[in-house]
Amino acid sequence: MKWESPRGPVSIDPETRDIVQTVYIRRVEDVGGMIQNVEFDKIENVKGPVKARMKN
Repeated sequence: MKWESPRGPVSIDPETRDIVQTVYIRRVEDVGGMIQNVEFDKIENVKGPVKARMKN
């Protein structure tokens, strides 16, 4: 199952039934006098760390 969520693309791993999603890396910056989170990188297709380790 795959869909587009407010946080980006999401799917369910058919083997573990765990969510798979993109993790966005951000930093806090002053943008035009306002403090904001600014995305500077992302890691796609991230699975839950506990289940991913259990599988190995």
